[in-house]
Amino acid sequence: MKIFVINGGQHFAHSGGKFNSTLVELDKTFFTPEQGFELQITDINEDYDLLEEVQKYVWADVIIYHFPVWWFSMPYRLKEYVDKVFTAGHRKGMFYSDGRKADNPNINYGTGGTMQGRKYLVTTTWNAPETAFTLPGEFFNQTSVDDGVLFGFHRMNAFLSLERMEGIHFHDLEKNVTQERVDSYQERYHNHLKSIFHPDDKSDDQVYITAIVRGRPEYRSQLKDILGNLVQESRKEVSCLRYDLHTTVDDPDTFTFYEIWNDAKGLEEHNHQPHVKAFAAIIDTMLVEQPIILLTKKIA
Repeated sequence: MKIFVINGGQHFAHSGGKFNSTLVELDKTFFTPEQGFELQITDINEDYDLLEEVQKYVWADVIIYHFPVWWFSMPYRLKEYVDKVFTAGHRKGMFYSDGRKADNPNINYGTGGTMQGRKYLVTTTWNAPETAFTLPGEFFNQTSVDDGVLFGFHRMNAFLSLERMEGIHFHDLEKNVTQERVDSYQERYHNHLKSIFHPDDKSDDQVYITAIVRGRPEYRSQLKDILGNLVQESRKEVSCLRYDLHTTVDDPDTFTFYEIWNDAKGLEEHNHQPHVKAFAAIIDTMLVEQPIILLTKKIA
């Protein structure tokens, strides 16, 4: 399956597009050749060639948009990108016309798209809390993101004959953001992708691991490099669903891994990988004690 990701997290004023970039990194680890995907990415902060962008749209089976909502719309660079690329895509595989015929121009507007059979998915990020959309008397009058602010965005994609997939929206990422919220959103996005692109996966078979590693202070820099490589290589493994590394706030020599594996077989294969063996080789030298490995079960 061919996936085209558009990172619309524009760098502007106090907005650095960090969470949208995080989502793109998750895309990179999820949409791998080993899982049967081809992936292309455009970052609207970078220069692009219009015809190349048109070709990416036409090439893709699924287009994924990531963007923050600014003043109830797309960031202006993303809007500029859409205006230019969609215009360049006229009669080049994106749309042929507005769909109307001269003999009856009052009907069939918006039916001239030429991307039938392709789909799109959108994620948005907000300062607004989710309750602003759901509670009576709050700002958005109990109108959802998709039915309200994104109504025009969805019709824009329908104009190309793209089919909408279930999106996901992330709230309270500015004024009330916490690392716990960010971590939760990352896991939620990964699970969302899995439910859409791997619907037959059985979560009951998944293996959850928490590992605690205590390093010797004199090897701190070397150990961080080794653990960083362990994370990078482990995330490439087909069975790896999540592989995160944290350090303790008040102890820079204590590290915690949080891992999710597709099944026990995948974990067993992981334990025989060269990067795991490389880590095992330095345990007696660089660690205070043997790693603490906790096999856990998700209960809530």
